[in-house]
Amino acid sequence: MYVIIVDMDKYIIIGLIILMILLLIIHTSTGSNKIKEKFEDEQLPNIESCPADLNRYTTDRGINCCEGTIENGQCKGIPRCTLSNNVPGLVRCIDYIQTIDDKLTRKYCPNNTQYFNDYSQDKSIIGFCTASNLSADRRRRLPPLDEMCTIYKDQMMNEARKNSCWVRKKIKNMVKPTDLSVVHADEVGGLFPVIFRVEYIDELQSKNCLDRKNLESILDLLWPEWRSNVEFKTNIYPKWDFCDIVREKMDARARDPNYVNPAQKFTSQIKTIK
Repeated sequence: MYVIIVDMDKYIIIGLIILMILLLIIHTSTGSNKIKEKFEDEQLPNIESCPADLNRYTTDRGINCCEGTIENGQCKGIPRCTLSNNVPGLVRCIDYIQTIDDKLTRKYCPNNTQYFNDYSQDKSIIGFCTASNLSADRRRRLPPLDEMCTIYKDQMMNEARKNSCWVRKKIKNMVKPTDLSVVHADEVGGLFPVIFRVEYIDELQSKNCLDRKNLESILDLLWPEWRSNVEFKTNIYPKWDFCDIVREKMDARARDPNYVNPAQKFTSQIKTIK
């Protein structure tokens, strides 16, 4: 009987050891997952201060940002985002900024650029568009610094400044005689819309043309009666080289089987001499 009891005690002890090992494994696994989750959360960068026009306040759950006034530590407006990593019902402020920036990118920025704002003291601007990568808080461009343009609050400034994103978008979308055309945005004292002048090569010669919509908008601003002026419409307006007309002529010429480009003719002459 004594031997049996000893054997039973041995099995009980072994069972307890196995149970303790299992509990240890479960505890270690859970703990490491929590550590991993905490580590991953810390790797998701949030910003440290509230976005512009939002006010900071603190609750027992985190540090948040409010659209509106703060009274006795409470948001009397709309809680927009949190500077903490996990507050139920609020997005992180970096994600809040990203959502707004995405909308502004689609509204203002040329293709292949993104919106950002460094929240400088210049109240005349909405922000910038850049082809560069941005810092985690989306307030600084990172090297290598690439193309950047400015979004002005006043539409007249957008049209008058050659560094504006409005001008950059117009340049990218306008009709050009050739794919290698170079567009110049010439400022007119910053008081009137820039004049788009397009430089291109045609038949081995450097030429220039004007953007029709751009020039007509300037005429509408300076001389609203131009459309009804017979002399101007008959004898002056038709003589201007507009880029859309130049492009049509060049395309039609390229489709003509009997047309020989001077560049091709010159190349043939060189081959004949050789």
